[in-house]
Amino acid sequence: MATCLNHKPPIALGKLVDAALSVRGGTILAQKRSDARKPDPFLSWASQAAEWMTYELAVDKSIHDRSEFYANRRQEILTGTPNAAFWQEATPTETLVCTFSPTCVKPITDPSGSPPYPSVCDSKDVPITSYRLSEANGTDKPMPGWHGEMVGNYFHDIHVTTAHYGFHTDIPVNRIKRIAGDKTPIPTQRPILVVADITTHVIANQSGVITWFIPIVSAGWPSTIACDPTGVCWWRRQQIYRIPLPPRNLYGWDFTYQQRKIINARQNPIHNNSSAAGFNTLGVMVGTPPSRGRFFGRNTFVTVTNSANVRVFVARGAGHG
Repeated sequence: MATCLNHKPPIALGKLVDAALSVRGGTILAQKRSDARKPDPFLSWASQAAEWMTYELAVDKSIHDRSEFYANRRQEILTGTPNAAFWQEATPTETLVCTFSPTCVKPITDPSGSPPYPSVCDSKDVPITSYRLSEANGTDKPMPGWHGEMVGNYFHDIHVTTAHYGFHTDIPVNRIKRIAGDKTPIPTQRPILVVADITTHVIANQSGVITWFIPIVSAGWPSTIACDPTGVCWWRRQQIYRIPLPPRNLYGWDFTYQQRKIINARQNPIHNNSSAAGFNTLGVMVGTPPSRGRFFGRNTFVTVTNSANVRVFVARGAGHG
């Protein structure tokens, strides 16, 4: 099979990739004109991935059929519904739960008003405990999620817990290395798609905070599942989006939210294996951000529990990557 290296997509393909629509988990969001200069990296990757698959699996078809093939592959990437004829689903191996207790201290400046007061929670150099998901019991081995409560007059994160899913694929995946003089834009790598359907259940004493529902999903290529849940503590402002949270309820706040998060498993280049033999195992971390002692909505306690159905798909094709 030919690859997309040193090739340009047919003009018909280019016309199809410029639709200013972002499709995530069945929700279509129209992009504003002012955002045209800041393309969504996932949309760009979806176009590149569909191009790679077109030249791997449909290069001998007519221009019309290649364009249709390209559009179908891009759409299934954006909606997280890969066609088994063109994607191989990775096999789940094991699921680990990783948990730690942040170090929370009083802020330097004395707070005003009445408690509960915010604190400063740090995840640096904290001990991490791991166990299998089947061993989680909600007490000394917490379920994925996090719990925070008042300690004295200050709100502390008591534990932060993430789930780490392991997968095996029969298609070895390598890192692409440039040939001298090659000017082909990167990435030209075999697409790997992660689709995570996440259910977040929150119980608090009076209200909810939208940042508790930001889905943090990342992928890497360890020989065993890397147990580092601290990355879930950090999020970017661009990740905040509208969620229809229930209003404040002084008699107790209880809310469950379901969402689909779709990512390019190769979005972080430092995780790409550079060995010539390639790799067959990868890990996916799923979690939601804790309060970090700040985003607690004036609650005296918050308990967040996450469950997820995670699937990994590797594009078929005999070419590079």
